Amino acid sequence: MARQNSEDLKGVIRDFRRDQVIDVARRLFGQRGTVEVSMDEIASEAGVARSTVYVYFANRDELLRACLSRMHGQLVKTIDETWDLEAAPVDRLRILILGIFEQLDENPAFWPWPPTRR
Repeated sequence: MARQNSEDLKGVIRDFRRDQVIDVARRLFGQRGTVEVSMDEIASEAGVARSTVYVYFANRDELLRACLSRMHGQLVKTIDETWDLEAAPVDRLRILILGIFEQLDENPAFWPWPPTRR
């Protein structure tokens, strides 16, 4: 029983640290762009060693995918919550659009606008 509790606690801590790294990376990427932020800076801001970041993510691309996956999950959650509301369609649509704009505001580097011309 004690061993199971210890393993459960380790899992909770592992998940917390991973989520913490993702949250910090999203914030920093959102502030300055995905190329301008080093893995060292992400580790420092998250309060972990650089090697800890690499325990969870093999490279920058994997961390970026985790950030995008988190954002996708939040959008899906907003859609699900909106879908279940007993409100007029226009009110549900308004709530959905506000949820999308919140994602845009929180993560501007992921949604460059206006698009750059090449």
